[in-house]
Amino acid sequence: MKFQFTPEYLPKNVFSDKCCEEFKKKIFWEIEKTTGKVNALTGQRRDEKGNRDKLSCISQGHNGKHFNILAPNEITTEWIWWFINKFNIPVCELYLKPFNFDRLGCICCPFSRTVQKELDTLEIYAPNLKKQAEILWKPSFSEMRRIGYRLRKKGSAKQTTIFDFMD
Repeated sequence: MKFQFTPEYLPKNVFSDKCCEEFKKKIFWEIEKTTGKVNALTGQRRDEKGNRDKLSCISQGHNGKHFNILAPNEITTEWIWWFINKFNIPVCELYLKPFNFDRLGCICCPFSRTVQKELDTLEIYAPNLKKQAEILWKPSFSEMRRIGYRLRKKGSAKQTTIFDFMD
């Protein structure tokens, strides 16, 4: 997403793959720093993929060790849902039908691999939320659609994939 670092884009739209660090992780680092205590338990899972593929049960935090209680390979998404259902644990409605989101973060984050699926779902079940996301991420979404990256072009029935370029 190189366009995000161009002079035309940067002055009014400063975000990157470091957004999660800035808006989520930094808060916990500040709490650790001010309290002197470690935010020792995380909900990160290996089967979420991405940066978490090699996650270990114990990792080094800014102020000490963190225990990633959901990191073992045996703790899968299926197991988590079994646990939630067995013990009747309330969860955010976006994880449930009709939305069925796998993960939650910033709404329709351009760095999400499932951003098109999220937009499609919101279009049906929460159109105003989709409109908000389209406004928030307009410069990124416009470029992503223009180059056919993660988002299909407006009016297109199908998203372009790498397989579209193979003979």
